[in-house]
Amino acid sequence: MKRKQPPTTSEEIIRRRDELFESLSKESDRGVVLVSASFIEEALESLLRARFSMRHPKSKASLKKLFDDFRPLYSFSAKLEICYAMDLIGEWMYQDLGIVKNLRNRFAHSVEYARFDLPEVVQSTEKLKAADIAVTTITKEKSSAKNTKKIKIIKKSRSKHTKAL
Repeated sequence: MKRKQPPTTSEEIIRRRDELFESLSKESDRGVVLVSASFIEEALESLLRARFSMRHPKSKASLKKLFDDFRPLYSFSAKLEICYAMDLIGEWMYQDLGIVKNLRNRFAHSVEYARFDLPEVVQSTEKLKAADIAVTTITKEKSSAKNTKKIKIIKKSRSKHTKAL
């Protein structure tokens, strides 16, 4: 089966994201892992293609040679390793995507029924950091926004009192 070219514009990325969510809503546990991993692999490829063409645009044909079947950047693993080596992703994301890659391999290469409630799968998913980082970031942003609002109120209050003096 021929791979789709990764999206290159924000509109294409949004369309692919919407396709992903639509697809995931209809999938089994195995399907969720396989489809999600495929989407992530596509995102890593897009990231690499964009980086490779930053300074001196490369032809699609020259980049295609890197990502074609059995070429250096064909596999999820190769894309992940190169993205990390080039500092395109941070350490926590590298570790999370390594877990996703391992889950994908487990779900794809097992004849047993693969489910999220299997103890080994639960152990793996509990190691994922992205959700914790997202929650922490959102909490910090909300706290920062509240503090900014409080500071503005205090400044207004002070300026009113200063003017009164």
